[in-house]
Amino acid sequence: MADYRARCLASLANKGANRPSPTSVVRHLAAVRAFLRFARFTGQLHLTDEVIRFILKSPRAEVRNPYQVLSDEERPRLIAATKSNARDHILLLLVVATGVRASEVCALRVGDLIVAGYLHQSGLNDKTISPHSLRHGAAIAWLRSGASAVEVQKLLGHASLSTTQKYVDHLEVCDLKKVVNRRGTARRMRQNQA
Repeated sequence: MADYRARCLASLANKGANRPSPTSVVRHLAAVRAFLRFARFTGQLHLTDEVIRFILKSPRAEVRNPYQVLSDEERPRLIAATKSNARDHILLLLVVATGVRASEVCALRVGDLIVAGYLHQSGLNDKTISPHSLRHGAAIAWLRSGASAVEVQKLLGHASLSTTQKYVDHLEVCDLKKVVNRRGTARRMRQNQA
């Protein structure tokens, strides 16, 4: 078992820049632990849970706070702050309106968007905003406007709907009530009760 762990660590070290994230490592180790428990259950392995946990100890995955996003009132202030710089103004409009990834913006051969100065100009100094958090905000705005999670998934280019789910998790109860009312579900239910 120790040899297997050493081989895995050596393999990871050889991958260099392609090294998996701590979250991926934790998931893989959990799968291997589950397999080893199954092997123990079927009598193929004679190790205790404590030994399995010790041998395949997971690294601590860093807990990230959710992205900060601009409110519907703050977005126009940030956009207005960029009007003196046409390039940044257009790039900011692009990211806010489409939720395009920073890598996709760069693929258009456009320079980096510098948000910090415009946050200061717009009085939004307390926000830590990046192109990715603007993308995140665009997804939330689309959901609040009535787009389905599947539509947002396609707009953002996510392969899996579970990736898009983190945006849905940002919706407040009041946002969800608006969706129900917009779809007429509440009205139909009230009519059926009468």
